[in-house]
Amino acid sequence: MNKNISLIMLLCLAISLFANGMQEEIDRLSESVYRADSQLGFSIEIAGKDDNYSLSVPAQALYFTPLEVNKDVLSSNSLALTIQGKLPGKAVFNQRGYQEELDFKTVSRNKEEYYSRAQEKVRPERIEEEVELTLRDNSILSGTLTKPIENEKNSLIIFISGSGSQDRDSYIANHKPFQVLSDYLITLGYPTLRFDDRGVGKSTTTKYDFTTYDLADDVIEEVNYVSSLGYEVILMGHSEGAIIAAIVSSKLDNIKATILLAPPAVEGKTILADQNKTAYKALGLNDDVVNTIISILDLAYDAIIKCEDEKALEYLNMVNPSTSSITLSSLSHPWYRAFLALDPKEYISNIKCPCLALIGTNDKQVSLEINKDRLEEALKMSKIEYKTAYPEGVNHILQYSQTGDVSEYGIIDETVNENVLIEIKEFLCTI
Repeated sequence: MNKNISLIMLLCLAISLFANGMQEEIDRLSESVYRADSQLGFSIEIAGKDDNYSLSVPAQALYFTPLEVNKDVLSSNSLALTIQGKLPGKAVFNQRGYQEELDFKTVSRNKEEYYSRAQEKVRPERIEEEVELTLRDNSILSGTLTKPIENEKNSLIIFISGSGSQDRDSYIANHKPFQVLSDYLITLGYPTLRFDDRGVGKSTTTKYDFTTYDLADDVIEEVNYVSSLGYEVILMGHSEGAIIAAIVSSKLDNIKATILLAPPAVEGKTILADQNKTAYKALGLNDDVVNTIISILDLAYDAIIKCEDEKALEYLNMVNPSTSSITLSSLSHPWYRAFLALDPKEYISNIKCPCLALIGTNDKQVSLEINKDRLEEALKMSKIEYKTAYPEGVNHILQYSQTGDVSEYGIIDETVNENVLIEIKEFLCTI
């Protein structure tokens, strides 16, 4: 059981904090792709050439994580893993105390098909402009300002990405949901603005200990920039980006409307516990074992929030001593510490403008089960005009899905479900 817990704890952390789609180019240019099946029930892919390699675990929606190369050893500091051996062939996979010999085989891939998604093939006519915004700490956000060719509206929509290091397209699992959403909004006449996150793509950062609240301050600067261009502002945030949109909309009086896509409405520690619960159950652990693990993790999270790291380490040791130190190192990062304590309801209940809140019934990362009631309570408290939507079968990244599991993200061709687009359009028609 411990080796599974070790890996699942790692990947939950990795997806939240280190996911990055910017390494896709390594895979595109690679001469070979190597794949091995792990006894844990999923495949690991390595792609690259020369000294540029990346690792993907499609079943965990982890794509193109860069690997360092040292002779026959590939490694990732962020994922705390090494792969030692010549590829193709047998290589030893080592990660936080878990070790397994994997047999990597060369696989063929139709790259045109692999990278081509139906909703990305035909894009509308548009005007695109590269923009840069210098922030208060001299970090620079680089983004794309997109305008329709004609019939442009005076309301511009700012996109706000979810947790992790996201580019302006919110790239995940070979999908570009923000690009698809922007293209759709352009056909409705709305100009849009999408930025690479701090330290991603063409954006730079002078600090790496930023929190959700720092990112909200970034968005306030984006709002000021857009307002200086003469536009009214609509915010559209996904996942953590929805929390940020709520924070900004609760502070500013000049936001015309807010669109919350897959918005958490419970505290961060509850979100993380629910995600872990789903992941452990997927491993086949029985309910008693899962509930015991989650109760221990809850105590660890509370200790981390209080900066009682030694006590948190004791609890994490009870789950898995071989991973406890590095797990604590990740969870005590300022972003995580702040996120665990953050209560989105506080901000959703104080939004000052019309709002659309949408969660799919198959969302496994922001589940309806624990978020719906609290979301609706918060919106009622706000006294604003609002609409909620719960499209059937839609997963966390807004696709129609069979189960909502992250392993489906890369398999599904659809990037943004039509019912999501319709809900957004109908809401925009009311403001």
